[in-house]
Amino acid sequence: EAHQEVLDRYRAAMKAEGAAMKAELGLEYTPHWACLLDTKGPEIRTAMLKDHLPIELEAGQSIIVESVGDKYVEFEGYKTDAETRIGLSYEKLCSSVKPGNKLLFADGGLVIEVVEIIDDKNLKGRVMNTKKLGERKNGNLPGVKVDLDVLQAKDVDDIKNFACTNNMDYIAVSFVQTGEDVKMVRKILDDNGGANIQIISKIENEEGVSNIDDILKYTDGVMVARGDLGMEIPSEKVALAQKMMITKCNIAGKFVICATQMLESMCENPLPTRAEMTDVANAVWDGADATMLSGETANGAFPEKAVATMAAIAANAEVGLEGDMTFSNIWNNTPKPVSPLEAVTSSAVKACLDMGAIAMVVFTNTLLPAALLSKYKPPVPVVVVTSSPSVAAQCNVVSSLVPMLIEHKAGASSDDVMPAVYQTIRALGIAKLERGDLESDQVIVVEGSDASPMIVGTGVDSTSFKTIVIGDEAASLMKPTGYVGDHTISFCSTKIGLENVIRPSDTVRKTKIVCTMGPKCWGEEKLGLLLDAGMSVARFNFSHGTHEAHQEVLDRFRKVVAEKGVTCAALLDTKGPEIRTAMLKDHLPIELEAGQSIIVESVGDKYVEFEGYKTDAETRIGLSYEKLCSSVK
Repeated sequence: EAHQEVLDRYRAAMKAEGAAMKAELGLEYTPHWACLLDTKGPEIRTAMLKDHLPIELEAGQSIIVESVGDKYVEFEGYKTDAETRIGLSYEKLCSSVKPGNKLLFADGGLVIEVVEIIDDKNLKGRVMNTKKLGERKNGNLPGVKVDLDVLQAKDVDDIKNFACTNNMDYIAVSFVQTGEDVKMVRKILDDNGGANIQIISKIENEEGVSNIDDILKYTDGVMVARGDLGMEIPSEKVALAQKMMITKCNIAGKFVICATQMLESMCENPLPTRAEMTDVANAVWDGADATMLSGETANGAFPEKAVATMAAIAANAEVGLEGDMTFSNIWNNTPKPVSPLEAVTSSAVKACLDMGAIAMVVFTNTLLPAALLSKYKPPVPVVVVTSSPSVAAQCNVVSSLVPMLIEHKAGASSDDVMPAVYQTIRALGIAKLERGDLESDQVIVVEGSDASPMIVGTGVDSTSFKTIVIGDEAASLMKPTGYVGDHTISFCSTKIGLENVIRPSDTVRKTKIVCTMGPKCWGEEKLGLLLDAGMSVARFNFSHGTHEAHQEVLDRFRKVVAEKGVTCAALLDTKGPEIRTAMLKDHLPIELEAGQSIIVESVGDKYVEFEGYKTDAETRIGLSYEKLCSSVK
């Protein structure tokens, strides 16, 4: 019921926003958006605890883990002087794991190593780190094939009685491990009126990664779900898995979504971290069709700003994509022979690149032709002209595609519809389509070659493309290509296979590691551990501390380096110019509220003495930058 209320509100907002955009931009159609149901999926949970109180587990202690199945909501774990015992909902635990396997709980916050399989219900483990454990905490079994159905009873009910009933556009299926999992979901959808609903397979464990080729045969799209994936495979392998799976999806022509913690800090802050910005951009450069926000929009303090930030990062990252190299990479790695439809669509994208076209258009009532155009990563938007609402909605997760939902009249040709398409191209800012502006105005049009321009089915033997010049022809505008100093082409290529993701790495690392010195690591023991772990350079941050304090750390550092007989460099990082806020009254933080007024006073060097405050009358803070008021406007 709660989900239904939100869906109804979303669709009402979608209808209103679509009508407003149509009127504001002068469009000939109403913009369309999609909705996705994400299944709960199979899960492993810890059982209840005595008196419902968390228990303190200590590193090195022994623990009994009992598989209690559905009774995990009744079973009560405990810790006594004699033993510690917890329950787990996974019934086949003891037949799935073996000594040496790790059990991860509470998003990896607690690790238990399997020591001995006692019987078919109990195992003995060793706690690897000190941590409090509560009830119903999620569990992961890295490197273990979990014998749980991809759809649990709740998932089947959600698909039948919500997704199909409400004509959802997608379902994201959690913990897909094989192609058979996808086929089973497809059958449930088809049998319950959900034939138009597309399946997104969430890859969240090693088994799913290992079987990605089989999964791609049957799924419509893939989600690289890095949250659970980072628990199921070594965290340092997640980037490899992401790149490998995105590349495989690109070559297979299946859309791929990159998800989890992309702008996580924006749950609380109005700006993301620099690492998060780079993460989103790298997903675009890897070839992801879409990037996903989770908690940032569901529970975050700045949901609309998170969306705008992600959109801005993606748009700027797309500027750095190199069309010809991308096309060649995908074409060269696509198995041959290709279908007649793919031969036409790939040729259309190549023509777009060679001719410098400003847009592509495809007339279709099935997603496949549009998806194949997207596969070859055209450098311009693809306007998908369709009379199918489901196709229009499904364009929203595939890169480059711009849905244009029309009411197609029998006997109408593409020439009859193109004036409305030109208006769409102008209204959305794709191109001005004006003569004499020294901009290419060529449009590539892919259409059916039968009586109707709409491509249906697989479009075999009935699809062609043509070029239309509306304003200026590109031939006279083309400039020499190649590196002339204005732009750089990245030659850093990656070659990643399944063995790189699954097997431990035995290569000698070439990338150096710089470690910042601080209270948590500048003792001799910790310095030794950092050197053992691979530290190459010790960074001394002179934004803080005195010469004497840094000298003490440097002396300890050099002593440990000499004792270990290794080489490691030392780096002094200067404080440099900086702008800092001043002190606050009673040294207590003040709560600033969106929309409130505030006085910012430039106090210069006195920022260590000035005290900011918040009263009913005003809020005032100090800033160390003396020329603040003459610099800003």
